[in-house]
Amino acid sequence: MIVRYPDYYEKFACIAGACEDTCCAGWEIDLDEETYEAYQKVTGPMGERLRREIKEYELDEDEVYEAHGFRLCPDGRCPFLNEKNLCDIYRELGEDALSYVCTHTPRNYLEYGGAKEIAVSISCPEAGRLVFGQKEPVKLIETQEEGEISYEETTEEVQEAEFIKTVRDRVMDMLQDRSEPIEKRILSMLSYAQFVQQHINDGTWADMGEWQRETIQPSQESAARLMECRMKSYSQLDSINERWEKVLSGMYERYMQPENGALVYEEDWKKFRTYLKNGQGELWLEKLAVYLVYMCLARCVDGMDFLNEVKFIVTSYEMIQDMECFSFAGKQGMYDLEDFSYMARIYAKEVEHSQDNLCFLAEECLFEEAYELSSLARGIQEMEKVEKNS
Repeated sequence: MIVRYPDYYEKFACIAGACEDTCCAGWEIDLDEETYEAYQKVTGPMGERLRREIKEYELDEDEVYEAHGFRLCPDGRCPFLNEKNLCDIYRELGEDALSYVCTHTPRNYLEYGGAKEIAVSISCPEAGRLVFGQKEPVKLIETQEEGEISYEETTEEVQEAEFIKTVRDRVMDMLQDRSEPIEKRILSMLSYAQFVQQHINDGTWADMGEWQRETIQPSQESAARLMECRMKSYSQLDSINERWEKVLSGMYERYMQPENGALVYEEDWKKFRTYLKNGQGELWLEKLAVYLVYMCLARCVDGMDFLNEVKFIVTSYEMIQDMECFSFAGKQGMYDLEDFSYMARIYAKEVEHSQDNLCFLAEECLFEEAYELSSLARGIQEMEKVEKNS
């Protein structure tokens, strides 16, 4: 079996109790069936405690998610996370007793095309430092391991998977072409996604020919109006993190005022983008875009909706920048990699760790006018305009 991962993953290691955050708070902690059954057999006080803290989810018959998880504490922490941010299950029962989620977080796995891809989420501070701190372009590493992926693929599914990997890799190369500003690269990705999806829809993806970049006609909406649309969508997410609520509340208070919210946003945005342009910001934005593409884009292999996945990626890219802009405004002109990574981490925890939130945003990108190609292109174009006028 092929195992594939970004080169920075080789440097990743959990720093456990030294971490300023924790993977064990702020989101649902599911239990796979094997771990659930094992916990039913644990004896003594620890066994009683385990069973007391397990809850059963209400699932529809056609849902494939885990049926059990831990009851979180009122502050959103796992009940087995102690005051030193260490796991009592690990301490008392050992690493083998941890669930699949607890063992592998913040890693994400995707199996397709006879391969397993590993990503590490920027919801982890240490992962964020690796992602945003690497100056060289990201390279994908492939190794061979014994075993096979967990399901059998048809010949057609393998061919589709190989195609999706090919176009995904091309997008990553496109985003790392530093001969152009990052916003030009994002616009190219949108144009390419439209081209790819057309051939998927026409059934000609196996022989789609050479892509010729076409300019997507942007809508006439203002940057502030598009930000308001994003805010309305993201305010409907199931909040699983207090820091997310605090940031969103602050953005509403600063940017959604009827009197001058739009003007404040535009002024903040201009200062923020000017600051990024004159420092490492272009690199951080490239790393963010490449991260989102690697983390998300190949997921479309199931439904072959390449375009909608790209729309979700660009929407995430724009929303994270809105959050960064708001954070920058409160930093009085001082902003570094740790600040940038922190805001991206809040977003990742809220969105990546909730299947409900992912599904909601996918629906928004599919049907809402604010996430049509013309609107997304307008948002990116406005970012580029700030750079030109700075």
